[in-house]
Amino acid sequence: MCGLGCVQPEADLRFADGRAFSGVTLGAAPRYPAQVNDTLALQALAAVISDEAMRPRFLDLTGFDVPTLRARAGEADVLNAVIAFLSAHEPDLLRVAETLGVKPGELAGAMV
Repeated sequence: MCGLGCVQPEADLRFADGRAFSGVTLGAAPRYPAQVNDTLALQALAAVISDEAMRPRFLDLTGFDVPTLRARAGEADVLNAVIAFLSAHEPDLLRVAETLGVKPGELAGAMV
């Protein structure tokens, strides 16, 4: 099983324990150039990690640890894991989108 740290394009998004994501349809969000998606996803990662409530859930659900995130923060699987994490829980998606000053659909569509 791939898990959240290794997201497959447009598809089988799952938590690290194998549960499938439900909720936001990622394919419906607008697509942006890869550089824009990378930047937005990296900003989202910073917002998640700096949030005391979201950080432990993100680490638990993805199986990432802080040293791994530091070393691999800009890699596609990490960035996609952040977007999938936010897309799976609308209150977090809305809060991070507001923090970043973007529409929730833009953030949900930032898969790289």
